[in-house]
Amino acid sequence: MMTDKKNYVIGTRGSLLAVTQSTQTKRKLEALTGDHFELKFIETSGDQISDIPLWQTPGKDFFTKELDRALLAGEIDLVIHSYKDLGSERPSGIHLAAVTKRYHSQDIIFIKKETARNISKLKEFVVGTSAPRRTVNLKKNLHLILPLSDSSKLTIKVLRGNINSRIKKLQKGEYHAIVLAMAGVERLCEEAIFNEKVKAELLEILDNLDFCILPQSLFPSAAAQGSLAIECLKNRSDNNQLLLKIELLNDPQAMQEIARERKAFIEYGGGCHLAVGINVKKLDENFAHIHQGENNGIISKSFLERKIPLPEKKSGRVFIGLPPGKKDQIILKDFLEDQLIEKKSLIPQGVKLSGHLLCAVDYGMEHLIFDRDNTILWAANITTMKKLAKRGHWCHGALDLEGERSIADLINGPLLKYLAPNAALKYTLLSHQEAQAVHKIGEVLPTYQRLINEQMLTKIKGKITQIEIFYWTSFFQYQTYLKYFPEIKDKIHCCGLGKTYQSFKHAGIQIYPFINMHEFYQWLS
Repeated sequence: MMTDKKNYVIGTRGSLLAVTQSTQTKRKLEALTGDHFELKFIETSGDQISDIPLWQTPGKDFFTKELDRALLAGEIDLVIHSYKDLGSERPSGIHLAAVTKRYHSQDIIFIKKETARNISKLKEFVVGTSAPRRTVNLKKNLHLILPLSDSSKLTIKVLRGNINSRIKKLQKGEYHAIVLAMAGVERLCEEAIFNEKVKAELLEILDNLDFCILPQSLFPSAAAQGSLAIECLKNRSDNNQLLLKIELLNDPQAMQEIARERKAFIEYGGGCHLAVGINVKKLDENFAHIHQGENNGIISKSFLERKIPLPEKKSGRVFIGLPPGKKDQIILKDFLEDQLIEKKSLIPQGVKLSGHLLCAVDYGMEHLIFDRDNTILWAANITTMKKLAKRGHWCHGALDLEGERSIADLINGPLLKYLAPNAALKYTLLSHQEAQAVHKIGEVLPTYQRLINEQMLTKIKGKITQIEIFYWTSFFQYQTYLKYFPEIKDKIHCCGLGKTYQSFKHAGIQIYPFINMHEFYQWLS
């Protein structure tokens, strides 16, 4: 802790979320430095415009101009912004002192529980948002992950205001659902621990609401969403003592991710009118990029920025670890699919479940009955999430790129304590017989077993010897083939970014990860 106690003034907007973010940051700075920080509320032009989308309004920097002026005039010492609100060009003299640790950067849909239960009956589904990137990606992908009927029409309706006023509009029935940044709601839920007024408001506005966390692979968030940017003057009379204190809150990973997102944001042209979602996630030594939306044409990019470059491609056939019948997911002409491992359902008719349920795959799901009011249903990947939606299930999110690494953080986070207090009592992984619950935080319900079709061994042996590149969908799959065909050990092995990748790394086996199979196909072409 630093000595010589100082007094500093934090400039902030007056909305509930802005005050919450600034209060939380003030609390952390005071604990780290021993100094005193007070809040000064400054209304911005963005706060005054509440009836039309900002991208339709002339001008820029709607949430920062007035704060910038106060900082440059010496009326305040530092400013705390939602980083996604900062424009690409900042005034001379203002310095980015810290990028805070990132909360969940995804967008989240809120919907009344009754509406979610009857969503398949809706002829029109009205969703509130004003963000161009959300509008484009919702129209493109929302029907894939929600149990809407094929004939249901998706309508996007303008939604403006602060978080609490937006949710109140949903509660009043002005929309069937609304889309918000998850990080903002998380911060309010976290602040409720310290602030009874915030807690009371949250209990009121979140009452009887259901949710779906939108996966970044289909709905990438705004560049820099989830982090706060703390700014001060570049050259201060105190020899930048304040700058050094603010830097204590800097998070290197968030800074690395957001630097890449904002670079792409600028390259696409920037501005609040930009209809492109951009998310970058650091996973081990790699950075996973997702850019999706419209900007003078369709933008759809998913790629991995690698520390270890990909090997030189070899001629020969390719193994794709999908079962027979998945040819619609495979765009290669000459490949070998997984004909050795079969899956058999284990679930008897009428099993009823509740709590947090993580579905690794959809085998056996047709036999399950969910306690809809006390179940939070997660999918281990986007493919399973789509299948659950087609079966009529409301899925609350997919683990997406990180695989099972993210589940403990989600179910133990502050938001779910308000949205799913009953489901937090139990966590179950629906998977194969040998599976283990991630981080050992729950139990496993086997929904299928893996069987080896040894009759296929002689049929595929000649084909296996021609394979130079393997794409595995599980570590068990690799181990099985290695057992029967040890000559594959020194071939090129590839997989996705989740649990399979972690298992290969843990075993010390050279593996090349891909953000998805489409990126793998692009590499081969």
